[in-house]
Amino acid sequence: MSFRLNRFERGFTLIEASVSICVAMVMILGTLGFSYYSSLNAHKADTQNKAVRLAGLILDDWKSMGGIKTYNPAIRFTDQFTILESDVGPDGLPDLLGRYDVILDEANFYITLSYKEAVDDQPKALNIVVAWVEKESSWDSSDPRRFIKLTGYVANF
Repeated sequence: MSFRLNRFERGFTLIEASVSICVAMVMILGTLGFSYYSSLNAHKADTQNKAVRLAGLILDDWKSMGGIKTYNPAIRFTDQFTILESDVGPDGLPDLLGRYDVILDEANFYITLSYKEAVDDQPKALNIVVAWVEKESSWDSSDPRRFIKLTGYVANF
């Protein structure tokens, strides 16, 4: 019994197999790159959300105390997260109240509090700047990679 293959029934050539393997590898590497950058961007967004919540928390607490000049978040929030007075941090506006280092969920934030006194019938402005650096680097005031500025107002009656 003789078995004879048709010309079109021979299978794949080496070139066809190589091309299909290359296409599959490009698709796999693209998927891995997408997954990596998705998790990296999710981490950045999480850190930014923490910074916004931290700034809002401290600003609201300061406003609830009437925007006093002796406000110190290092005393007010010691049992909620690690906060220490510092000499480094983002630049604020005039009338600097203080600078603080905050460690919240393994993320380092640098906070500056400042205020602008009320003039005539205008309210007192309370300013907070929260900055953070990415990865495991330290604060460099000339290069804040990320920061958030919030301003709240307190009326003097």
